[in-house]
Amino acid sequence: LRECLDLVNGQVPLLIEFKCNFGNYKALCEAADAILRDYHGIYFVQSFFPFAMGWYRRHRKDICRGQLSSVFRKGDLQLKLLGSLMIHVISRPDFISFYHLYEKNIPFRLVRLLGAFPVGWTFRSSEALVKSKRFRTYIFELFSPEK
Repeated sequence: LRECLDLVNGQVPLLIEFKCNFGNYKALCEAADAILRDYHGIYFVQSFFPFAMGWYRRHRKDICRGQLSSVFRKGDLQLKLLGSLMIHVISRPDFISFYHLYEKNIPFRLVRLLGAFPVGWTFRSSEALVKSKRFRTYIFELFSPEK
């Protein structure tokens, strides 16, 4: 993380995703925050795991945090709960990042209806980006979108 921050050096905003679980989220958040406190660029944090963003809500209210969401058709109950936003009250995110292929599903429509800031992820082509009109901003990779 420190090497990445040194390389970017505040030139562009960063979206930092925490991949964690009950066993490591506190240590991960504390370690990342110790590094990020010295960074002078703009950054946001997000995770599927609401307890990590809950840590940021309690300890770093000044950092914009997001909750990732998707529709998990397979997998265990914990994964389905995390993706469905049923326990996002723990993190009270500033934005919700939805997997763009599921923008017509009920959780996405409900959160939009409640006024959340919807972010679409992960777009991998200009065509996919153009087709999606429901998001306020976009996370993309492997291409440079047109202005």
